[in-house]
Amino acid sequence: MSELPHVFDATTATFETEVLQKSLQTPVLVDFWASWCEPCKTTGPMLEKLAAEYHGAFELAKVDVDAEQQIAAAFQIRSVPTVFLVKGGQLVDGFPGAIPEGQLREFLAQHGVTPAEPAADAVAEPEPLDPQAQVDVLRAAIAAEPDKDELKLDLGTGPAADRRHRRGQHADRCAAGQPGHRRPCGARPCAPGFRQRTAGRTGGRNAGRPHRGQWR
Repeated sequence: MSELPHVFDATTATFETEVLQKSLQTPVLVDFWASWCEPCKTTGPMLEKLAAEYHGAFELAKVDVDAEQQIAAAFQIRSVPTVFLVKGGQLVDGFPGAIPEGQLREFLAQHGVTPAEPAADAVAEPEPLDPQAQVDVLRAAIAAEPDKDELKLDLGTGPAADRRHRRGQHADRCAAGQPGHRRPCGARPCAPGFRQRTAGRTGGRNAGRPHRGQWR
């Protein structure tokens, strides 16, 4: 059984419901093929490819003439591959042998079968850009349209801008020497807070004494 989209294997037991009745709503292209048929190895994959590209504008029914001889006899199949188009429960047209893809598209178009739009849930949503990529995109847009002020506003918002804002707040707390601020800024300790803690340790019984190593 085929697992490809809009492609299925038709049998004697299912032909009426899956081909004739289904063709009342959607055209069905019937591909008669055989495993020993060399041209079928070209026509079959091409039909399956178009069935996927047409997004359900038609259904492709595959009939193995060796396994389903009753269907092949009903359609008077004398050679394979042979392709028939069924619409509205009726056989409307067909052709024997392998034909190029362009001619097959023309055959479908002559009977009003054109590619359909993909289903809404089949459209993949683009993955969100990482913050740095967002900044790069906005900078490129600003370079292309320097007079567009809203682009400059966008550059000042978003995740990357939030991180810059937090780093700025961190630097402000460091510069103000807030007592609760213990995290070192960069590679060096916070100068004001460090001086405050150092100054607190210089009092007491050691006040006035020279430090070890200090010149006397």
